Amino acid sequence: MQHKETVWKNIWHLSVPKRIHCFLWLSIRDRILSNGNHCKRRISHDPTCTTTIYILRDLDIPWFFNVHVDVWISRNLEITGCHPSLDTSWNTLFAYALWHTWKSRNNLIFNGIRGNANSILHQSLHLGKHSTHHQLTSNSNSTIRDAEIQWWPAPEDWTSINTDGAVSSSGLATIGGVIQDHLGSFLARFNKHIGVASILSAELWGVYEGLKIAWFYWFEMVQIQVYSSNAYHLPKEGSPKNHYALIQEITALVKQAWFIDFKLIKREANMVADSLAKLENKTAGQLNLFESPPRQNEELLRHDIYGPTYVRGLVLNYILI
Repeated sequence: MQHKETVWKNIWHLSVPKRIHCFLWLSIRDRILSNGNHCKRRISHDPTCTTTIYILRDLDIPWFFNVHVDVWISRNLEITGCHPSLDTSWNTLFAYALWHTWKSRNNLIFNGIRGNANSILHQSLHLGKHSTHHQLTSNSNSTIRDAEIQWWPAPEDWTSINTDGAVSSSGLATIGGVIQDHLGSFLARFNKHIGVASILSAELWGVYEGLKIAWFYWFEMVQIQVYSSNAYHLPKEGSPKNHYALIQEITALVKQAWFIDFKLIKREANMVADSLAKLENKTAGQLNLFESPPRQNEELLRHDIYGPTYVRGLVLNYILI
């Protein structure tokens, strides 16, 4: 009984979404609806699976030691250390990796899409770092205040371009963006499938394609609005080696004979670009550019211009003296 309470505490203290808490608890108790458990409950007659021997531990993506699955999960959740190169605790990273491995398996079975280890690792690291940062902020001396968030158009005579990138569970990335004038009137939208890429690469590709379209339209004053701090800072401060060429292309466009301004916004103020980035695009490498808004984005466009505002609880840090 004491062991179960310890395991549950280790799960509950993780800074992950509630669905992952439940998933881990069900996994430890062997309650995930695998073919084996379907057979035990007499829902099906065949306990075997064409893709796995054990539903989590024996996937073809990860490789682990030969211990019982509940022991394996429990031991990993007890490791709270944070390696400097990971910037997140091991148990948090492990929880996200297990969850995305499970999602990848379901994506293969139900959609026929095979995931890869690199995609799972990139997604897990990204979410793990975000969760760790959120936990550190929440544990500091702070107070929470509701803040109203909304999209704001660019200054008069300027054109705004909101861009975003998205990566599916299979690792395939798409980008999207919307172009509006200083009154918020719709000018154009775009969407592109860029193949397998990290979320940062997708966000940078969104900026790059947005700038290319703006140059094509002869816009003279352009404000690029993004909610990714990396996509906001890297084109101005320098580039890591793995994104050097792409950021050099962005920098070259920025230095053309026009005025470019980068603006960092909240996620809620980038909902149109986010939805465009998540639209299905089966033509890899081809940019889809439209001068009319899609029906599924019309409500979001009206929301940006006329409101109401989004409300978010913001953490305000303070120091006790």
